[in-house]
Amino acid sequence: MSVHRTCIADGKGEKLYLRYWFPDVNDSIPEPVCVFKTPELGGVPFRSANITYDSGRAAANIVVEFDEAARPLIEKMTARNLGNVVAIVVGDRIASMPMIWKAYSDNKLLIVVRNKNEAARILNVLNSGAAEGK
Repeated sequence: MSVHRTCIADGKGEKLYLRYWFPDVNDSIPEPVCVFKTPELGGVPFRSANITYDSGRAAANIVVEFDEAARPLIEKMTARNLGNVVAIVVGDRIASMPMIWKAYSDNKLLIVVRNKNEAARILNVLNSGAAEGK
């Protein structure tokens, strides 16, 4: 799993054009999606990925927990991309495109999704990628 900046917000660097794992990853951005080749967060295996539910809304969250060594990388990535959409990439496809709403000071990354079905699909892709080392 890696996190890439999208080309939406502009920027410089080598670009990749990737497809989604499933059709409704992002309804407003057509495929292929432009992302910067160099990941904002990459090469760091995660410990676990779990679904949590927000009782106040119909939304679900995926909490991806990394080793403690990832904390400064997550802090830097979330601070740098505050207010921007990023691409969660597994293998060579996009599993999710969340907006970074706040800078995290943790070894966990929160992915907010619309519903539990979407969360389950993303979790399945993340766990299959982790098993394959992607």
